[in-house]
Amino acid sequence: MSTIAALSPSNFSWQIPEMFVEPVNKAAKLWQNFQTSLGAPVQDVMLPRAKSLSQEHIDILQKEKDFFAHFWDPSYQVNPHLPYHAAIRKHFVWKKESLPIEMQGNPMKVDYSIIEPSHQKASQNFVFLLGNLSVHDDNITGIYPFLASYMKERAKNPNMPGIRFILISQYDTKTQDNTQFVPKNVDEIGQVLAKTLESLQKEKGAIHQIMAYSLGTIALSSALPYISTEELPKNIYWDRGPSSLEVISHAHGFKGWFLWHCAKFAGWDFDLGQNIRKYLANRKDQKIYIAEVEHDCYFAKKCSLAQSPHLESLGKEQGFHKFSFDFAKQLHDERCHHGLHNGLLDHFHLKNPTTELKTHESMADLLIRSFPKNTSTSKSLLRWAFSK
Repeated sequence: MSTIAALSPSNFSWQIPEMFVEPVNKAAKLWQNFQTSLGAPVQDVMLPRAKSLSQEHIDILQKEKDFFAHFWDPSYQVNPHLPYHAAIRKHFVWKKESLPIEMQGNPMKVDYSIIEPSHQKASQNFVFLLGNLSVHDDNITGIYPFLASYMKERAKNPNMPGIRFILISQYDTKTQDNTQFVPKNVDEIGQVLAKTLESLQKEKGAIHQIMAYSLGTIALSSALPYISTEELPKNIYWDRGPSSLEVISHAHGFKGWFLWHCAKFAGWDFDLGQNIRKYLANRKDQKIYIAEVEHDCYFAKKCSLAQSPHLESLGKEQGFHKFSFDFAKQLHDERCHHGLHNGLLDHFHLKNPTTELKTHESMADLLIRSFPKNTSTSKSLLRWAFSK
């Protein structure tokens, strides 16, 4: 071999010399820690239950878990403020389940709640992606309006197909040693949710409706790049989500501008309107519902997903329907509008006229009415399997 040939780049092994490996690894770790530090303020706002909580907060959250559990326990009195409580207890059964997923080669599990008919086969699946402070077994008032609407519909139509309600939280993913998985960025939130939905379809059959509330809308938006549109249900409900972190930052001056750029650098930036337009705008025969409240204490006016400029041109022709609700302060203080359940988001309080929501109907009623008729989960499961 000639000297020139011997010096050819193809004859070199382009590896970092051993003496430099450790410094390079240390530098990479320092850089990663720097990114994490910059994103920490946004992470704390988005996932407050992921950090250590005071005993006072732990006690408060335990009270919510007890309220959820007592709702299903027949030894406890029926709640007089929940008119369909007794009927729901009789018709449905609640249980906890978990399923395995893998994240970057690491095995994990996702805990979730199932609410399904006790004496009827569930042929349809409704996935509820919970909000910021909820875990899968501590928020009954979020899912209650949908259970009540189902019972109302079933009273009119006893042959109504059974619906399985699946509650998923961003705080119920566990690592192999059973500790809570804390995502490093928004993209990881999306990947975990995409893998969870994929595993759910293998386990329970096709998902016929997804509802995402508050933080759940950010998770679902982040999952869209990792889910084929064929695997997503035709009916998706985005409830009181944000437009984008950039728009939210505008309301907080220089501090907001600085935090937004830190979030972008650390991987915590999001733009729901842009993602929805990119991945959902061209699907056919879909129903995309987007709800907002006029005085949302978190995502009001331009900060609301319903006001996203990316969605302005999307209407009924593309299957998009927006709903804006407002309430008298003497009924509900403005500070609680973001948390009002979907039984209260009704036609009476609707600001923008639409024929999609009927008179005397709530958003919960609309979603239950929008379920596909006579859909078989087993047939959907077969279709899903063969599509692979």
